[in-house]
Amino acid sequence: MESVVSLAKLVLPAQIRRRYDPDAAAYIANVEAADGQSLEQGIKDAITGFVIDCKTTGIWNSIKSCCLLCGARTIAGATVPLKGNAPILTSFVGNYSRENGLVRTGGFFSINRNNNADPQNSKHVAVYPTSIDYGSSDSNFRAIIGSTTSSGSTFITVNSLGLVARANTSTNLVNNQPVFANSLIGISIFNDSQSQLLYNNNLSILNISTTTPVNNDLLLFTGAGVAPSAGRVVFYSVGESLNLQILNNLIKILRQKILRTLSTYSVIDNDALNYIKRVETADDFVLENSVKQAIDNFILGLKNDNTWSAIKASCIMCGARTINGALVPLVGLPPINFNFTHDNSYIRSLGLIGINNGFRFLDSRRRNDEDPQNNSHRAVYKPVASNYLNVFIGTTNTNGHDFIGARGQLSGALMVASRLAVTAANDTPWGFNTGAGLIGIARNNNLNYEVIGAGLTTTISATSLTPSAGNIAIFARPGGGVNSNTDARLSFYSIGEYLNLSTLNSRVATLMTALSNAGI
Repeated sequence: MESVVSLAKLVLPAQIRRRYDPDAAAYIANVEAADGQSLEQGIKDAITGFVIDCKTTGIWNSIKSCCLLCGARTIAGATVPLKGNAPILTSFVGNYSRENGLVRTGGFFSINRNNNADPQNSKHVAVYPTSIDYGSSDSNFRAIIGSTTSSGSTFITVNSLGLVARANTSTNLVNNQPVFANSLIGISIFNDSQSQLLYNNNLSILNISTTTPVNNDLLLFTGAGVAPSAGRVVFYSVGESLNLQILNNLIKILRQKILRTLSTYSVIDNDALNYIKRVETADDFVLENSVKQAIDNFILGLKNDNTWSAIKASCIMCGARTINGALVPLVGLPPINFNFTHDNSYIRSLGLIGINNGFRFLDSRRRNDEDPQNNSHRAVYKPVASNYLNVFIGTTNTNGHDFIGARGQLSGALMVASRLAVTAANDTPWGFNTGAGLIGIARNNNLNYEVIGAGLTTTISATSLTPSAGNIAIFARPGGGVNSNTDARLSFYSIGEYLNLSTLNSRVATLMTALSNAGI
């Protein structure tokens, strides 16, 4: 008994000290006042742990202006400063997620700290995005944080090819590597000729001379004379020089604790629970309640529709935090990834995008002849309405092949085949390829098969042949050459036995709507 009491005496004071750090306690009280209600104890502990860890690692004093844009219940609470002045929101409109932070939809967000408030040769600026706006083209930069483009300015901008940034200099820091979300992006100046750059969890030292910092406010989501960002940000910090890698690690710990505290949804379906656990393991991150619920409802819906058992190979290529998670199979074997990377080829709410005249596709690892000759379906979901070319899903170009492609010369008509000869493909009515939705074929007899695209359905009369044995690919047709690859964005694929394509379309559409509303 004495040893138990002694242990309690040792542990309890440590817990109390961690829970009630004075700076953390003051910040939590201000957030709760702005929110109008208390935070969960787990959120309080996560914040307190972050503050104490910043002090223990020696970076706390270098942070002069900082907001934790997560954890709080409202935008008002999220914009309470952890350190420094409160940000100035001028006609600002944004969407806030407790798990994933804040995204701008209008107005201005001033950090309310002048760019020249920190020494010329001792400065850091850092942001932690949970989603990134890459712009509409390779040359179209988006500003995540910044002042102006003049000499001595500070900014971080990204596009689909990489990053261009500055801190108290007239020389751009340029890195032509795609920028990933869920990692700190920052610059830290240690002297008049050396700066530290961190992104994609990689730290580099750059020899760049500084100049006198410009006299203007730093802005979040905009600046640098380029288009504002529509990406989501969960944290920013400005101040004197510090170790960016340490700050990056501490934010990741903070986010994990917040996400685990907020992860309260109880998954109903066992198959959904198993899938979610595998995705979280691949992502090395917890999924949000709204995402888990969307997946759970999707699988429950498939079972209610009696379509679940017909699906033999499938991936929900969206919702997960990373491509690794997105390629965890819902059913069947994990696909083989050919050249999809963690750049702008993946958007959580929309899925993966292919490349025309390139070599980017997935091998489903399911053979075309694993499903009976007259009992099969193949389908993909296109989340955005647009014209795309070439093959969405298909097998080798031999007798008994299955594929769905797009005929550019026919203004977006689909070209489809289900267990057909090479020369017996069929063009569906025009317009099938232009709208969002499921694109699929399904056969349950030897005389005809069903086609769906853009919400439209038709039946094509075509006698089936013995199915070919090649593996089924997504975004391409194996052996079809470079011109078979599509530049479509796809968020879901399903391969297996016959099912009702309209019913599957409705279920996937509901899933996509739920993910779109999830703040990811």
